Amino acid sequence: MKKIKELLKKCEILHYLVVAIKGYRKEEIRDYLLKTKKHQYLCLHNWDNYGAKPLYYIKVGTRARGFFAMLLETLDALVFADMLGLESVIEYSNECMYASKGDGMDPRRVFDYYYRQPFIGKIESLSEQKYINYDPMHREYAYSGLSNPDVCNTYVFNDEDNNIYIQRVSEMYKKHIRFNNRTKEYLDKNINKMLASKKTLGVHVRGGEWRIPVKGHPMPVSLDEHIEHVKEVFNKYQFEQIFLASDEKDAIERFKKEFGSKVVYYEDTFRGEAGHWILSEHSSRENHNYLLGLEVLRDAETMVHCQGLIAGLSNVSFYVQMKKKVLNEEFEYASITSKGVNQKGRIARKVAIEELSR
Repeated sequence: MKKIKELLKKCEILHYLVVAIKGYRKEEIRDYLLKTKKHQYLCLHNWDNYGAKPLYYIKVGTRARGFFAMLLETLDALVFADMLGLESVIEYSNECMYASKGDGMDPRRVFDYYYRQPFIGKIESLSEQKYINYDPMHREYAYSGLSNPDVCNTYVFNDEDNNIYIQRVSEMYKKHIRFNNRTKEYLDKNINKMLASKKTLGVHVRGGEWRIPVKGHPMPVSLDEHIEHVKEVFNKYQFEQIFLASDEKDAIERFKKEFGSKVVYYEDTFRGEAGHWILSEHSSRENHNYLLGLEVLRDAETMVHCQGLIAGLSNVSFYVQMKKKVLNEEFEYASITSKGVNQKGRIARKVAIEELSR
């Protein structure tokens, strides 16, 4: 028996198979391994092991995740926590690209740079309380009633699933997400100055790494396509100006050439060169990583307050639509161009590693 145990320690796959076979008679283990039914839900609903309801610890973020990818994953986790009636604490990993060390910023509290915690005081007591760790599989369970329960891990094309998904994350956002005072004051000041009460068409042009074919990412919409689209609707809907949100310098120059003074944009936003990942571009400015997050949030929130929207598929455009719903408002004109998803190409994580090593 001792030799068998030593063998299992050396061979991970054999150890896994033994655990799976031994646990087959236990429904929660069987369902967990097969990703079916209520695997995590059954385990987590038994609070006897905790003495009381534990906290739900949501920790997300890697060096390859964008700002709104992290926020949407957080909202998915909050859907799951809400189903269990758990209070949550949220942490963006200090490995994420927005972690900063200057100006009194704690790289372990990146979420708090921009937002308030949903439950005040809970993150400070995390070390003293029992808690359950967020698991990506919880996202799938949260949407298990949909025809595509993996809806949160893909770009949605099914209208019914899309509407249900937007409804659920909108509810979570409205219930739990609040800007902190610093972020709110910054956004209010910038948006009011930029839009100046003019009827505005918001346009999101995704550049940077989306010119690199990445498997599972939406196919990019070209600058020419965006420009033609704007020409078709600008006068028809009597827009007064175009707010351009883009992380690419070329997009700004092309739109200025085509539309002149009708184009407005944030001149102090950090932008990269065509074909490169914006998060890998180097800058000597203070708190650069924090500002990258603040600037994409400012772009998105400005588009939320526009009367029209033109964009391609992305986490940014999804957020803009969702936030508009949170405000109980509708765009007078909105068009999200879908050209499908790359079925081939490189893996996003590998692209990110290469870009960061440039």
